[in-house]
Formats: sequence, C-alpha cells, structure tokens
Amino acid sequence: MESYQVYTACLIQPVVKWVYKRSQLMENLGRYLKLIDGIARRAGGWAPLKLFAFPEFFLQGYTTRSDIDMKYYREEILITLPGEESDLLGAKAKEFDVYILGCALEHDPKLPEYFFNSAFVISPEGEIIHKYRKVFPFINTEMAMSPHDILDRYLEVYGQGKNLIETVFPVTDTPLGRIGTYICMDGHLPEVARALALQGAEILVRPTAFPVPLVFPPLDTWELQNRIRAHENMTYVLAPNTGGQITEELPECFTPGDTMVVDYNGMIVARAPYPGETVVCAEIHLEDLRRRRLDPRRNFLTQIRTEVFRDLYKEPIYPKNLFLKNPMKDRNGVLRKDCKPIIEAFIQKGVFVKPE
Repeated sequence: MESYQVYTACLIQPVVKWVYKRSQLMENLGRYLKLIDGIARRAGGWAPLKLFAFPEFFLQGYTTRSDIDMKYYREEILITLPGEESDLLGAKAKEFDVYILGCALEHDPKLPEYFFNSAFVISPEGEIIHKYRKVFPFINTEMAMSPHDILDRYLEVYGQGKNLIETVFPVTDTPLGRIGTYICMDGHLPEVARALALQGAEILVRPTAFPVPLVFPPLDTWELQNRIRAHENMTYVLAPNTGGQITEELPECFTPGDTMVVDYNGMIVARAPYPGETVVCAEIHLEDLRRRRLDPRRNFLTQIRTEVFRDLYKEPIYPKNLFLKNPMKDRNGVLRKDCKPIIEAFIQKGVFVKPE
C-alpha cells in the first residue's frame, strides 16, 4: 500500500455540550463540521493535511444522571456506527480527502442488548474502516460495556476468521500508516498499547476525556502515560483530550485539555497545555518511524522474552462475561462493575497487604 511519508494530523480539542436530547448531539456535530471546514482550508502545504482526530465523548458527553433508563439512552443519546452522524463526517472526509477519527457511545444492531464506547476511523471515501470498542470502561461511572463483559458473544459475532487479539484490538492498514486506537482508561493498562504494537500498529490514537487532577502537576499522569506508551512501543501517540464541558453535572474544566502528539521516541512534538477549544497540529514522519524500528538499540518490541511472562496471566483476574446474560439496563448496572472482590482475593493471595 502506498503511504504518505510526511503528513499533517490535526487533533481537535473541543468544549463539549453534554447531550440529553438528540437535537443537542447535532448541535455539537454542527460545530465540528464548521471547524473541519475552517482548518482544512488553511492547513496543508509541504505536509498535506490527512487526519482529523476528536476526543472521547465529543458528540455526546457522558451524563451520569440516574433517571436515564436504557430506552431513553438508546433513543436520545446513543448512536449507531455507521449512522447519520458518521455519514455527515464522512461527507467532510470525502470533501477534503482526509481521514477522520472520532469516539462515541454506540448502540450496535448486531448486539442489540449491549452498548459500547467506540473509537472509529472514516476514510477519504466516507466509509468507516476501523472500529474499536473500549476494553476498560471507567469502572465507577461509565455507562458502556466492554467486549470482555460479553466476550463469548462478542467473539461469536465479530471473531470469525480472526484470533482473539485481532478481534478485540484491531489494527487497520492505511496510507497514513497502521492505525490502532485505544480510549482514555485503556491507557492505564500497558497491555492495550502493546497488543496493538505487536500487530504492527504505528500510529496509536487515544481519544480521551481525561480529568483533573491527572492532567497537570503534581501527578502529570496524562503526559507520563502518553510518552511511555509511545517510547516503549516505538509508535506515535496522538492524544486528543476534551477541553471542557457544558453541563450542570461537573465543573466546566473537569477535563482540562492538554491535547498532545508524542513521537516514536516519547518526545512531545505538539501540545495545547490548557483547557478550552483549540486545535493541535503536527507533522507525522512515517518513514522516520519505520527507520527507528529497524534500529536494534532499545528495540523493545523485539526484546520481549515471552516465556518468562507466560504464567503471569494463567489464572483470570477480572471476570469475563459479566453482562452476557444480564445486560446493563440502567445506571445501577454500573455498580456490578466492582473490583472489591478482586481486591479481597489479592489480599488473600498475598498480592496486596491489608493495612493495620
């Protein structure tokens, strides 16, 4: 496949209006379509603009209201992919010959009882060519299910002709490089990015609604994770974060931006270290990344001694199929995503030590 050796990626950092009615979702989308218009007509040059990336929940927000049941959630907030929203984004992708990446709360007609937090990539032909369902939804509040929560059913529907890793952690070959996506909380688990990198992913995109106090000092969790995932996997990490939200449920700057692009050496090459609506653009040097991966020095992916880790995950930790027979029907279902029994089991095994 012919590739773009150098191109520009633009990460949109929006202020998201939280959605309680379908019309509000279209207000958000209308704003983004205008932003794409304005940026696409100004960007490019020697490194042509080829990719727009939006953060997690960019269309819908993520209400935690307890009075919203699943019927209302599907009708007013969740979308399908493809659907009306991705079609409108697809028209912009065709108009400007770009790829567009987003992340939305999705209702899947193939799995009608379940719903997901899904990253997707739209090609310049206007088609969805990549879809990833968040494997680690935020356990305390997020109204979404993981493929792991319905693993047997998920593999039955989507795993035909593929192994488990390919099914759950897809990588898509494009002229922009091999693209893999992971979402917000997934970045806390190094195994997610590693699963993508070992399938050849070169461009990792992490759409996120990352909150305070993790974004800025003294924790700096956001920067640390993005840089180490890029460094240890020799990949770009494109990390669009939400720059704020319009809602009565949380402070405006609870998700305070700091959208960034990190290169394959773990260096930040573009950044907006503040909240608010903005755009972060960077040149992606695909050929340089591929040359770096042929250097034997600090070539981490080729030095993994798999045999010594083989027993690490021999026994399950977090239970699979949690929602397989009893899907989440309202916000009370979030309470079933509970790791307290696992913490207790870790204490019993001696993995954790209970304080005096």
